Amino acid sequence: MVKNEYEKLHSEEDAKNVNPVINANIFSRLTIWWMNKIFVTGNKRPLEEEDLFPLLEEDKSEVLTEKLQAEWEKELNKRHHGKRPRFWKALMRVCPWYEYFSIIGLVMTDMANRMTLPVLLGFLISYLMGIRQLDVSLKYILPTFICITSLGRNLAQHHYQNRSALLGMRFRAAATGLLYKKVRARLEVYCL
Repeated sequence: MVKNEYEKLHSEEDAKNVNPVINANIFSRLTIWWMNKIFVTGNKRPLEEEDLFPLLEEDKSEVLTEKLQAEWEKELNKRHHGKRPRFWKALMRVCPWYEYFSIIGLVMTDMANRMTLPVLLGFLISYLMGIRQLDVSLKYILPTFICITSLGRNLAQHHYQNRSALLGMRFRAAATGLLYKKVRARLEVYCL
């Protein structure tokens, strides 16, 4: 059977209700360029609620609370096997593992850049003081590597701090939601 229905065209209003990180390319994600619109708006006037981007689905409190509740139920079921339930394990399983590995990778990149930069600067200073002679090609490659290392360090540091804050926000939203559900359930029992 042939459909005779028209597809709805997406309006500007629909495009405005999408978080820009979803459509961001790799350059925009690396430089956090997708945030520029809100920075420009905030520079012109105080931000209002309508100016903020909508939450991603994985950052919504309801989704996080449901995940944590399911994981906590799994931990509570371990009591039947003689094991003690651990809330931190349930909390850690709320977010996907690639989040943790990306934070660890970014921290390691930041540490590698922090250790490499003084070595490169030492070579450059020893050349400038006349202690060491370098080939012509190294005279240009060394400052280039210093710039690349500094840029890599800044990018890694900003991204791991951002991801760590986002992870903390997810943990807090999930734990607060679960606590709220528990308190509400207890109040309903007492009120009846």
